Amino acid sequence: TNLEKDLQSMTESKDKLQKSYKDIELSLFETKAKSATLQTKEDELLKAQSELKQLERKYNITNMSEKMLKSTLEDTKVALEKSTDTVKLLRLRETKLSDEIKAMSAKVEEATKLSLKSKQEKWAKGDE
Repeated sequence: TNLEKDLQSMTESKDKLQKSYKDIELSLFETKAKSATLQTKEDELLKAQSELKQLERKYNITNMSEKMLKSTLEDTKVALEKSTDTVKLLRLRETKLSDEIKAMSAKVEEATKLSLKSKQEKWAKGDE
């Protein structure tokens, strides 16, 4: 009877140990699964961080390009304004020179008329 009790107690202990072992195995399996999931999540996080760095580099390059384009546009505007001013000055100079040429042409024409008139008078006197 004592032996039976000891055997029954040992059987119960064995059953408890087996159940405990199975619980530990299940827990280990769950831990491995969680570990694999965590590793996957960590890999995804590293990939996302890498993509973020690439996007930041692209943004910085785009931002620098935009600043350079704005600067070039401003330089072009200034150059265009200077060119416009130069064209206005050249047009004024052209108008002034054109007026001077017209005035000189009128003087030459007047002098030519006077010279011809003078020659005609001399010829008229010489013919008489």
